[in-house]
Amino acid sequence: MSNYKAIVSRFEQTDIQENSDILKSILLNVAIITQEYRLGNLSKENFNDLHSLLNTRSFHQIGIGISLKETYPDVETNKETFAGSIYKKYHRLKSDYKEFLFYSSEINEYIVHYNETNMINYLERWKIAFRTETAKTVNKSESLNNFRKMDDEELKNIQQSILDDVKESKVESISELLKIYFGLAQFSQMGLMLVGENGEWRESFKDNLLFLSKIEKFPDFDEEAMHSFSSEEDYQWMKKEYQIYETEVSLVEFKKIRKLVFEESINAEQRSFLINYDYGDSNIIEEFCSDEMIEKYILKERNTADNLWQYFRSGLNYFISSGKVSKNDIENAIHKINSKKSSVKGKIDNFKINQLLDFLKNIQY
Repeated sequence: MSNYKAIVSRFEQTDIQENSDILKSILLNVAIITQEYRLGNLSKENFNDLHSLLNTRSFHQIGIGISLKETYPDVETNKETFAGSIYKKYHRLKSDYKEFLFYSSEINEYIVHYNETNMINYLERWKIAFRTETAKTVNKSESLNNFRKMDDEELKNIQQSILDDVKESKVESISELLKIYFGLAQFSQMGLMLVGENGEWRESFKDNLLFLSKIEKFPDFDEEAMHSFSSEEDYQWMKKEYQIYETEVSLVEFKKIRKLVFEESINAEQRSFLINYDYGDSNIIEEFCSDEMIEKYILKERNTADNLWQYFRSGLNYFISSGKVSKNDIENAIHKINSKKSSVKGKIDNFKINQLLDFLKNIQY
């Protein structure tokens, strides 16, 4: 209840107190995640395993233990995922409870990492997930499976209706948007895409993808699976658009993190969150020790080299063990800083730079 009250208090400037449906969703999310955390089933180490549950009302692709042997003989039988165990354990609740289940990345971050993220993002995601238009769009998309029983006009009308919904940003998640896109791409490949000639139908997805990129973490792009569902042209178009927004979002997120590390006095809990942050394929040393960052934050008067030293001291062993940092990366960083540090005159500033360098030189691999 303390978690629930603390989270709800962060919505003071909104009308959330008048929306009992949102409050029910928050309470269920808090109750389930807090329970699993206190039981020791959920930890900071397996926190990312919740990803397939987050910010969606579609729980049918979370991997609850399905054997892939028959379809893919070389693949081992799936073990039950942590997200799957949550689904099996809690989604047999009373139907009126189940109707409001919604797992939020913001709420989960607060409970497990004590990270106070922007709860306004929670409201945006919740409203998208619970909009009836979303369910209608998904149902329309699934109805295309029966295209053999339709005439041309009927198929054309459904395809156009789906594209209109997508253009109006009515799809609840990037995963669902990709599913709809590649579903239509199959019709394009069969010569049965009856609207948006010459690939113009794809343009409807841009606005929805842009909208979702601002409020949702990008899921992994399953290149092999997506490629098999579409022509090379349709596949490459979405891959390019996806990577554009993914890169832009990653840059914005990383700028926030760099600002925290270099410019703020972060506490131990915040530092733990930053260390466990999913940097994707980013080279962490390269990001923090780029020429730009060294010039801006380290080789200057009143530098914050000690902030980076504290951050690396807390997390560099983890970065090395997870393969995100190599010996060569660290040697390059040392060389960059050493080659320019003579320009720094202050004794305290030099002390902080040398403290950082000594730490990097003594890293054990």
